[in-house]
Amino acid sequence: MSSLRLWTVNALILGLLGASLETLATDQEHWPFSTYAMFSETRRAPELSTLELWGRPAGSDGNEVPVDRPEELTPMDADRLAASLSRLVAAGRSNDDLAAALRDCLERSNRYREGHGEPMLAQLRLYQVHRKIRIASAGPDTVDVRRLVAAVEAPPGP
Repeated sequence: MSSLRLWTVNALILGLLGASLETLATDQEHWPFSTYAMFSETRRAPELSTLELWGRPAGSDGNEVPVDRPEELTPMDADRLAASLSRLVAAGRSNDDLAAALRDCLERSNRYREGHGEPMLAQLRLYQVHRKIRIASAGPDTVDVRRLVAAVEAPPGP
C-alpha cells in the first residue's frame, strides 16, 4: 500500500471519528452522525396518551358516541387527523384554529350521518385520553384519565 493511500485512509477514518465525536459532544443531529435515540430508554410503566373525538347526538341525554370511523371523516384518516390535532394542541395554537378544525370534523361527520340515516351530532368533543397498558390483561385497556380539550356545537338547524 502506498504512503499516499495510507495517509488518505487514515485521514478519512479520523475525519469520521471527529465528526461523530463532535455530534455526540454538542448533542446535535448531523446526518449521518446522529445519535438516534430510538431504543435508548426503557419505559417501566407503559402508558398511552391519545386524542379522541366523541360526539353527542342531537336529542340524546348526554350519551356520547366515538367519532372514529374512517368513512365518517373522509378524506382524513385516523392517523393524519390525530397528528394534525396533536400539533394544534401541542403548539398552543389559538382556540380559533382548534375550533375551526373541530367544526370541519363535525360537518364531515354530520354529512356522512345524514346520508346514512344516523342521528346528527349536536356537539363534537376532543378528549386527551390516558391509558395504562395492562400487558397481562386479556380484555381491553381501561381509560385512566379523560380530559376535555375542546368542544364545538353544531350550528342551529334550518
